[in-house]
Amino acid sequence: MPSGSRPSSARYVRCVIDRPLRTPRTRALLTLLMTMVGLPFAVEDDGPPDERVAAVVRVTGEAGGGAPTPAALHLAPPERWEDPRQVSLSWDGSLPLLFGRATHDTSRFVEDGRVRVDVLGALEFFTAGERRAVAHRDGLGRFRPEYSVLDDLGLAYIAPISRYGTAIRAWLRERADGLPEAGWRGRGRFLVALTHDVDSVREDAPSLRKARHLLVTGLRARRVAAVQAGLTEVARQVVRRPRDPAFNFDAWAALERRLDVRATYHFFGDYEDGRHPDDAWYAYGERGRLGGRAQTLAEAIRTLADDGFEIGLHASIASHGDAARGAREAATLGRASGGAPRSVRAHHLRFDEDVSVPAYAAAGLRTDSSIGGMGFARGVACPFPVAAQGSASELLEVPTVAMDHIFDKEWRMGLDHGLATRKVCRVLGEVRDAGGAAAILFHPDVAARLPLYEAIVGWIREQGGECTTVADLAARWADRGPLESA
Repeated sequence: MPSGSRPSSARYVRCVIDRPLRTPRTRALLTLLMTMVGLPFAVEDDGPPDERVAAVVRVTGEAGGGAPTPAALHLAPPERWEDPRQVSLSWDGSLPLLFGRATHDTSRFVEDGRVRVDVLGALEFFTAGERRAVAHRDGLGRFRPEYSVLDDLGLAYIAPISRYGTAIRAWLRERADGLPEAGWRGRGRFLVALTHDVDSVREDAPSLRKARHLLVTGLRARRVAAVQAGLTEVARQVVRRPRDPAFNFDAWAALERRLDVRATYHFFGDYEDGRHPDDAWYAYGERGRLGGRAQTLAEAIRTLADDGFEIGLHASIASHGDAARGAREAATLGRASGGAPRSVRAHHLRFDEDVSVPAYAAAGLRTDSSIGGMGFARGVACPFPVAAQGSASELLEVPTVAMDHIFDKEWRMGLDHGLATRKVCRVLGEVRDAGGAAAILFHPDVAARLPLYEAIVGWIREQGGECTTVADLAARWADRGPLESA
């Protein structure tokens, strides 16, 4: 029975935090962990016997402790992990056991009713704390999954925290009577948000705006390469294709309609001066065809929205650190689509919690999918909150676990169709086994990827998963939260 639609008589897991350990931090981590477990639960103090309590999970520093219900599982208080070099790894079957410096290695995940791994400390470290510990950033200031401690440990394609959640769920249901199956509201045993970042609106389309920018900046800075690039753009404009070619996302939307799925399309805001050279250069007044009908880009965006596709913001590189520009981009997109966007992904994944989260939240955005790439950069196969340090601003992060530019581009993996399908399905298999939820990203600028995309959508369905939008996934994740009252 899915969480969130439980009758008052539903059996549930009582989560208790020992009094000395009752802090907002511990409560938030326990709530996130149990939401990942997927069983109905309530975080509450010890109470009188209640026939609805099927099991107890207790955060305790005590070595022992009684079992007030038929099944009791004890978690250690969260240690604050700081140094990835002091994380060690062992295995309990297929379960990777990660240890911080204060934890003794063991070959068992659960022993005598106690979880031997600091699950809560690891959960905090991977979802929020690793950016404190890992200094590596690239030229745009991005934290990259290549620098993750998970990659150092050989776990780039494994979601260890989600595996812990699956193991806890199995342990509780084995020892408790009447706990329901974990699941999602709807049909799927796992959810995959289909997403597209619209970096251009036509395949290989030249842009006079970009040409002008490159020429002006190149001449001012006396940069020959920039001037040459600007002249190339001008030449391409002269020999451009006939007027009003189809928008490059037309074929993708048509395929999704045929497959009866809907995706999230992340568009840039309407053009304004000052964009980064690697930003998109299209404007909403440009014309093209969608579904065989000539229309402006703004009209095409509204057509997609009216047909059930989600329209999200693709935040420009230039808007990073410029909250006012980001708000303008969101506002122009909202006017075009007929509703304020709620989902966002940063262009080139230029995302930093301390900078991006407050700006996105102020613009009315609630869900981000900028963290990820290929695999599990934060060790989880499900959404998690991201927050700015010292700020109340928070977003729900839907991790992106597969991206076409990573497995398709020759200068990255350069995989062919068959190998790419195997790689993506291997990663999505981790999401399936966790009963989790994540996003995949295909850019609509290359129609040759459509057969691969269709094959992956087919695999998700064959495995019992459901393809959806970021907004729908986020709403259903919130539905897995704790019982409002026990």
